[in-house]
Amino acid sequence: MLGQITDQGAAVYAVSIDSPFVQQAFSKENELSYPLLGDPNRTAAEAFSVLLPELAGIWNVSDRAVFVFTPGRGLVYRWHKDETGQPPIDRILAALSA
Repeated sequence: MLGQITDQGAAVYAVSIDSPFVQQAFSKENELSYPLLGDPNRTAAEAFSVLLPELAGIWNVSDRAVFVFTPGRGLVYRWHKDETGQPPIDRILAALSA
């Protein structure tokens, strides 16, 4: 999926509320080829309405989401975790090419 997105000329970033130490370990363990950006104060999670008050006994966590921004058009697609748990690649690619 990542290759299909970057083939469209898009840059991919991930945002996490985790500490830089956790992010570094996660990135290394999963061999991520894109940067992880920190949101320890949950500012972005709150601004994009993906901050959950509680999940499995943990307070103020961010939910999974995908946002597609394009130059000149801004936010063109938004996906918030659903029952499948996987973002729809076809819709992401359509948003990039529209």
